[in-house]
Amino acid sequence: MRYVLIEYQRIAAKSIIERLRLGREFWIDHNMTSSFALSAITGAGKTVIAAAVIEALIHGSSDLEAEADPGAIFLWITDDPALNRQTRNKMLDSSDFLQSNTLIEIDEGFLEERLMPGHCYFLNTQKLSKTSRLVQSGTNQRQYSFWEILSDTIRAEGSTLYLILDEAHRGMRRSADRTTIVQRLIQGDRV
Repeated sequence: MRYVLIEYQRIAAKSIIERLRLGREFWIDHNMTSSFALSAITGAGKTVIAAAVIEALIHGSSDLEAEADPGAIFLWITDDPALNRQTRNKMLDSSDFLQSNTLIEIDEGFLEERLMPGHCYFLNTQKLSKTSRLVQSGTNQRQYSFWEILSDTIRAEGSTLYLILDEAHRGMRRSADRTTIVQRLIQGDRV
């Protein structure tokens, strides 16, 4: 990290790494997901903490006592593309190892079969609406819908998908007649 983490940030990062390790074991042992929340006041450095965690899990970190996870893939989801760009830029500024070619904004031009280890992908929920080309396969050059890409990523041998919902409370409002995209992502449903 280019930034020296303040002690509470370092403690939070180590705690998150441990929670993610336990969650990964829970998935391997029970085929069930786990979740937790990082909540702090504005300006506390949540994005810097997240960048430190992502960097540590992709590259390893003696400072945070984290071994590299060669299958680590991060999917960062918000409801605002500007927030994704801001987060990506802050990660580039704060990290020694995260590079622009590993911090990828997913848009309708994303044509890969699956998400790749060693990368952090940024996606906003509007791109997962029913009318978005990203969720359709067989259109233009797109062979796979994003839901197929996500499914193939999860099933890929040796991959570990970490889902980060930034400002998740915005997508958690309940509706009597439908489930939100954020709720569907958490539950593993397809839109």
